[in-house]
Amino acid sequence: MIRAPHILLLGASGQNQGKSTLACHLIGRQAKAGPVVGAKITTIRERGGECPRGGEGCGVCGSLEGDWDLSEELGENPGKDTGRMLAAGAEQVFWLRVCQGHLEEGVRALLHLVGDRPLVCEGNSPRLVLEPSLFLVARDRSNLVAKPSAAAVREHADETFVFDGAGFEPSPDRILWSGERWTFRREATAVIMAGGASRRMGRDKSLIEVDGQPLIAHIAARLRPHFDEILVSSNDPDKYSFLHLPVVADTHPGQGPLRGIASALDAARHSRVFVTATDIPHPDPFLVASLLRRQRGHLAAVPRYPSGYLEPLFAVYDKGFGAVANQVLAEGERAVRATFDRCSVAFLDLEEEGEPTNLNTPEDLRRFRARGQ
Repeated sequence: MIRAPHILLLGASGQNQGKSTLACHLIGRQAKAGPVVGAKITTIRERGGECPRGGEGCGVCGSLEGDWDLSEELGENPGKDTGRMLAAGAEQVFWLRVCQGHLEEGVRALLHLVGDRPLVCEGNSPRLVLEPSLFLVARDRSNLVAKPSAAAVREHADETFVFDGAGFEPSPDRILWSGERWTFRREATAVIMAGGASRRMGRDKSLIEVDGQPLIAHIAARLRPHFDEILVSSNDPDKYSFLHLPVVADTHPGQGPLRGIASALDAARHSRVFVTATDIPHPDPFLVASLLRRQRGHLAAVPRYPSGYLEPLFAVYDKGFGAVANQVLAEGERAVRATFDRCSVAFLDLEEEGEPTNLNTPEDLRRFRARGQ
């Protein structure tokens, strides 16, 4: 899988769903701030087969020589999707036609031309080989049936944008280029758990300096572009007043992180809640996005290490999880893991290189700083 934070991939459930309109809107807005590139990827599933759109087709598939072809839009096709991207303000626009079996090869060739410039790219099938910072799907309000290429990648969509002919819901204004990656401010809550005793560290982990600021402020800044609401779970609101964030106290202090999660879920504005410990300095946006996708249809999505260890303090919970937590707490149990056999939980298996970095001890902190943070 090609991980590419500078790519925003736009798919669609069918034809004429507003995908190109959304792409041109994002390109036009970003072009005012700096260079942006556009691309369209047309995946050819079968040589000589029926046109995937039906009818005799346009000749695109039949005219392909070789396994893939990459061309640049020079303004000669103003009515085509690539021509519209160029007119919207893209610095360059490319069109990749590629056979399904050579999709990764063609995508790598496209990325070589784009470099590290922000890219807005149209296509469903590229999500099979590409992990962009965002994969968004456009859908007309009246269309409830997805075409096969959209259905194949539906579970990977970070958000569906519903087009009514005039605008989108949610608003594309929630999509931003941060300078390093595309971000989408979700209608979801993030909670930073700051109630630990930091015994192994020997001092308050949340206030350790990282990049010239307290660790908890560093974490909040990294979460802010991705979430509508950020809460701090702590029974000491004065300690974190400098964050200017709501601080949620446990409804029954002294019952550990499970009570903290339950109290935060009750206070959260949104039904989806991402929970992170205050000792994970760099919440990986790719991992957070994966957890948010996996949580759909479940009360929780929890990372699972290769050893089998579960990480309940870097997980996504539905507000309905609070009722399960309260029942377990009423029975005298305190461990978050004790709730997982009581409800529907999606586990996300991690590769060793994808594990979150925890700062639990002075040695962890020394290694973290030695790597340049």
